[in-house]
Amino acid sequence: SVIEPYEQQSRIANIRRLELTDEKGAGLPEPCVAVEIRLADGHKDLVVTADREIFLGHRVETSEPPQSVQADWRARFEANLAFVRLDSAGKVERIAMCRARSARIGDVEVKLRKFTDFIEIAFEGAKARVVGGDKDAVQDVTIGGKSAVEKAD
Repeated sequence: SVIEPYEQQSRIANIRRLELTDEKGAGLPEPCVAVEIRLADGHKDLVVTADREIFLGHRVETSEPPQSVQADWRARFEANLAFVRLDSAGKVERIAMCRARSARIGDVEVKLRKFTDFIEIAFEGAKARVVGGDKDAVQDVTIGGKSAVEKAD
C-alpha cells in the first residue's frame, strides 16, 4: 500500500503493482515488489524493493540484491531499494537507490564502483548530478550511451 499525506486533494492519480522478474524473466519472490505511482501533474514514480532475506535458524542474513527487471518501464536494477521519477514527458528526473550497484531505465544507466548504501542522482536535460550520497561511488551515469555526470577527481 501507499500512504500519501495531503491537504484538500491527493496528488496521486493512480497506483498499480507491476511485475518484477529476474534477468531470465522468472518472477521474483513475494518480498520483491514494484509499484508505479502516477501523479496528477503527469509525473510517474517507480518504487522497487528487491530485498532477499535468508532465514537460518534464529539468524537472518541479507543476501546481495538480485538483478530485478521491470519490463513496462524498461528498467533493470541491482539494488535492494530503488526510486525513479519520470517527468510528464517521460524523461528520468531522479533516481535514488539503497544498497545498490547499478540501474538502467530506458537509455539512462547508472553504474556504481561497488555496492553503495545510498545514492541519489538528479537529471536536468543531458546532465546528471549526485545530490545525495557519496559522489565518488559513481563510476558513470550515461544517457543514450553518453556520459552525463562529471567523474569524481
